[in-house]
Amino acid sequence: MLKWPDSVLLDEEQRAFAEKVLAFARKDIAPLAPQADESFHLEMEVFRRLAAFGLFRYVVPVEYGGNGVFSVRVCLVRELLSSV
Repeated sequence: MLKWPDSVLLDEEQRAFAEKVLAFARKDIAPLAPQADESFHLEMEVFRRLAAFGLFRYVVPVEYGGNGVFSVRVCLVRELLSSV
């Protein structure tokens, strides 16, 4: 669950996206975080999980097969992934 002020500043679509990313981060990324924190190295598995979830699509323009560049979504992803 997002905490204030995040939940106040986002529209309904952004809030739903953020909740989905946060659930993914807690389930699929958090278990890999301790090793990454200790080694200062991200295993390829992290990138595979991010790609499988579709998070890279938000930094690729539509003309190249992505969903387009959405600054708010990119910022949400960065913040939420770093929170786990």
